[in-house]
Amino acid sequence: MLLGSQYGLATEYYRPLKPSSHWFVAPQITTESSPFNIYRRQDELAHYQLRTISGTLEVGYIFSRNAQLRVGYEGGGAKLSEIVGAPLLP
Repeated sequence: MLLGSQYGLATEYYRPLKPSSHWFVAPQITTESSPFNIYRRQDELAHYQLRTISGTLEVGYIFSRNAQLRVGYEGGGAKLSEIVGAPLLP
C-alpha cells in the first residue's frame, strides 16, 4: 500500500552518433507511482494510486560544454488503481 507516497525512476542513455560528432541520440525511460485522492469539498472519498510509464527518444546537438539543443518525442501510458473507497471513476 503506497498511501501518501510518491516514487519514481528515470534513466537516460546518451550516445554520440560518431566519436567526434556534436550530434547525439538520447533515449529515456521514466516510471512514477503517486497518490491520487478524490475529495468532495473537505471530505476525502477515495484513495487511488496513479502509475505512469513513458519513453522518450531525443536527437540533439552539443554547442559547448554547457549548451545543447534537443528535439524529441515522448509516449507512454497511465493506470489508476483503487486503494480505498468506492469506485468513483469509470
